[in-house]
Amino acid sequence: MLASRTFAGALLALTIALAPAGTALAETAHGHGASGAPLELVLDNGSKWQTDDPLRAGMSAIRTALEGSLPAVHDGKFAAQDYADLARNLEKEVDGIVTNCKLPEAADGQLHIILTQLLDGTGIMKNAAEQASGVVKIVEAVNAYGEHFDHPGWQKLPL
Repeated sequence: MLASRTFAGALLALTIALAPAGTALAETAHGHGASGAPLELVLDNGSKWQTDDPLRAGMSAIRTALEGSLPAVHDGKFAAQDYADLARNLEKEVDGIVTNCKLPEAADGQLHIILTQLLDGTGIMKNAAEQASGVVKIVEAVNAYGEHFDHPGWQKLPL
C-alpha cells in the first residue's frame, strides 16, 4: 500500500513539474516508452477503446466522487480542505487504475492521456487560487474518457 501511495505521489509530482510533457510521462510511468511526440486522444478506428473491470471500477468511482462534489463546487461552498480531500481520493483511484488495469498497448496509450489530465487537475486543485479550474479539467477528462472508451452506461458530467 505504501509503495502504491509513493508511486501515485511521484507520478503526480512529476506530472505537475513536467505538465507540457505530461502525455509522454504518463506513458513512461505505466511501463511504455515515450516517443517524445505528444499523443492525441482518438478513437480506435472509429470505435471506442476496450476497457476492463479495474478501469471501469476506477473511472466509475472518480465520476461518482465528482458528481457528488459538483453542486458544492458550483455553489462556491467547497472549502480548500474539500478540494484537497477530493484530489487525494481521485489520485488514489488513478493509482488503482494504473496498478490494476491491463489494456492492449494502443488503448493503454490513449488511457494515459486521460490519466495525465486527471492528475493535472488534482495538482491544480491543490493550488488555493485555482481549485475550481482543477475540477473543470478533471470533469473534461472524465467526459473525454466516456467519449473514447467503451464503458456501458457511462453518463457525461455537466461542467
